[in-house]
Amino acid sequence: MYAVTSRGLLVLSLLACQTGHDVSGTGPAETPAPVVSTETVARRTVSLTDTHAVVDLEYRRRPEQPGPRVAELQLALTGVELQAAKAGDSASRAGKQLVAQPSDGRLRLVLYGTGSLERLDSGTLAQLTLRRTGPVGRLELLSDDPVFAPSEANDGVLLGAPLTLGSAP
Repeated sequence: MYAVTSRGLLVLSLLACQTGHDVSGTGPAETPAPVVSTETVARRTVSLTDTHAVVDLEYRRRPEQPGPRVAELQLALTGVELQAAKAGDSASRAGKQLVAQPSDGRLRLVLYGTGSLERLDSGTLAQLTLRRTGPVGRLELLSDDPVFAPSEANDGVLLGAPLTLGSAP
């Protein structure tokens, strides 16, 4: 799901951190090499253990784009449940706090700063620790509503493709 405007392109993608197994879970991974999408500058590296995955929500801002002061992201979760969430480096640099609200297969993430008008810049917005509840987990960024404030920060937003963790036996 994506929206692109004439003002440019912003990319949100999901990255999973290397934890010792390859994507399929069939053996140990040799190196945590990123997979680069040919469609955008988004990249996703996927690795997980048999029971957990650590996923970074990555934000890339073009130099001419205004960064957001607030972000509200909705994710659909299938085969995984949230265990922990923490603000990433981009959010921390901008003085933002993270609120994570899981509910019925969805996850709402809000990044805000009560005393900070700093804009978010490229980097990790949030790191999610997920417990796998099935052989295949799936995370999908939803584009039901604008994700950034102020509204001009939404110009050119491109949400990355769904992220699949594991494979069917």
